[in-house]
Amino acid sequence: MVATMYTLLSGLYKYVFQKDEYCILILGLDNAGKTTFLEQSKTRFSKNYKGMSLSKITTTVGLNIGTVDVGKARLMFWDLGGQEELQSLWDKYYAECHGVIYVIDSTDEERLSESKRAFDGHERGSGWRPHPGAGQQAGRGDLPLHPGHQDRLQ
Repeated sequence: MVATMYTLLSGLYKYVFQKDEYCILILGLDNAGKTTFLEQSKTRFSKNYKGMSLSKITTTVGLNIGTVDVGKARLMFWDLGGQEELQSLWDKYYAECHGVIYVIDSTDEERLSESKRAFDGHERGSGWRPHPGAGQQAGRGDLPLHPGHQDRLQ
């Protein structure tokens, strides 16, 4: 009887207070702005989070994890390092995620084709399937607009 009562109360507690968790990968080449995107998301959606100074963000070696609660959902962002030697790890995390954000440094025109190759290579070579939560972010909102891009925006 006690075990049944515990199970019922435990289930009720989880139903009322537990949030659905979704894992979102943040991928892209090194220095594309993935951690900046994560920090800005945490600052925007977390009431008491002050955020890291954008000038203190350095290259991610390995993994950064950030959690954001939105309504009844908890989003766990996995910000994976984008160095070439770390890109082989992306596939291992992909199998466990619910969505992907691929960040592109839109101010670094020389690396756009490299970014496309990195994305396409993992998409084709590792069994990535179209993901309903896939999105792209043209990053580097933390940098001033590249002078050569001003005329393109008008």
